Amino acid sequence: MIEHQQTERNSEQDLFDDEQMALVRDALVELPKRQQVCLMLQSVGFSYEEIAEVTGIPTTSIGSLLARAVQTFRRRFNVRTATYKAE
Repeated sequence: MIEHQQTERNSEQDLFDDEQMALVRDALVELPKRQQVCLMLQSVGFSYEEIAEVTGIPTTSIGSLLARAVQTFRRRFNVRTATYKAE
């Protein structure tokens, strides 16, 4: 009985995790390509200097580009999450 409940809980959690990842992907692909690339590089640990080197964007612009990317991503993710919950 306990094993069945644990399996059911894991399945529900897996489904929730998959749905969350889909919402993240959907919000991310709506960003401009430069913002997508910078966010992805930052998420895997690249420094501003490394992001600038890889993308060719001036280092002095990386911080503001990432701030706009995060703001836009959050707004779009929140809209998607609200829409998902309403369904």
